[in-house]
Amino acid sequence: MKVLSLFDGISCARVALERMGVKVEAYYASEIDKKAIDVSARNWPGIIPLGDVKAIDGKKFRGGGV
Repeated sequence: MKVLSLFDGISCARVALERMGVKVEAYYASEIDKKAIDVSARNWPGIIPLGDVKAIDGKKFRGGGV
């Protein structure tokens, strides 16, 4: 599954998916809080950071093209 998490925080959605046994192919995370980003990166090094939600180009994600 490919995941787009907006306002990701410390990636609790990623934790929930793992606990449910969902295989995550790619996890894109939008977050601007430096401390939250650091926690997420430490716990999930494969997260793909997107930064500020206002700067995301939605066309990139339309139709599952990512």
